[in-house]
Amino acid sequence: MAAAAATAGEGEVDLRAIVTDVGAGQLREPLRYCIAVDGSELSLRTFHAAAMLCCRGDHVTVLHIADPGKTYLPYDMRPSSIREQYDVECVGRFPKSNYSIVVKNKRLGESTRTAVLDAVNNGTFDVFCVGMVGRKGPKDSPTVLGSTADYSMRGAHCTSVVVKGRGADFPKSGPFVVACDGSRKSLFCIRQVLTMANDDDEIRVVHVSQRDQEGLRPQFRATAVKEAAEAVAAGDKRFSFEFIEHGTDTTIADTLAEYAAEAGALYVAMGADGVAAFAAGKYVGLGSVSDRLVKVARCSAIVTQDSERLMGSP
Repeated sequence: MAAAAATAGEGEVDLRAIVTDVGAGQLREPLRYCIAVDGSELSLRTFHAAAMLCCRGDHVTVLHIADPGKTYLPYDMRPSSIREQYDVECVGRFPKSNYSIVVKNKRLGESTRTAVLDAVNNGTFDVFCVGMVGRKGPKDSPTVLGSTADYSMRGAHCTSVVVKGRGADFPKSGPFVVACDGSRKSLFCIRQVLTMANDDDEIRVVHVSQRDQEGLRPQFRATAVKEAAEAVAAGDKRFSFEFIEHGTDTTIADTLAEYAAEAGALYVAMGADGVAAFAAGKYVGLGSVSDRLVKVARCSAIVTQDSERLMGSP
């Protein structure tokens, strides 16, 4: 794009630097998916959602954390049964060389969420997929995440997909709604969703406009956010951009969640906050907007992590 090639003057946004910084415009390389399963209906729905995201050449690892002490589990939740079930699910979808099924026993006293996170971060995954809740089923409030999903969004060194809903079958149509505020994290999120989405998917990037534009730094003003998002999209035909107004009687997260619901979104996507603090050993929230949006959105959520920045790469 011509705009992306322009050099920023004083008080302007350097679009060329933005595009280079988030890696936009690069050829798509195969993604490595890790899907956590536990024998529940929601984990099967999660597998189906991940399978729909996968493109030719992507690799899928189905991960199950087993507890050797639980010898009383029903047959369909035993490790041997789960391995057999997902081997059948995979064989009809992926070449044999493009999937693996991993069953790992957790250590004595180790929590399932810690074992899952260790397995994900010790692997070389780009995307981790997990159900909103585990075997225990829905919480009293539909906005409460299960511990594994909650923990992974804060600690995984890769993008997390949190799948919601009931039934094993995941919807086959609907747009991706991507929240963008002009920050590097949100622009990287656009790039990641463009990589994950299929050729015929619709990607709607939305920005909740603030009334006091003059009080914002140049990169966070509405026109600059739009220009930066368009620069990252680099003419991708699936991309569209829209401004939505932030009402005075609601939060930004609720505004975004309402928009996603009205759009019939499959996913709402956002960049993660609080990542560096978590990596330093501090358990923190995702940031008020991201944390609430994942919880109140009716659709499934994508929380992108920039793994190179997280791990300290240049």
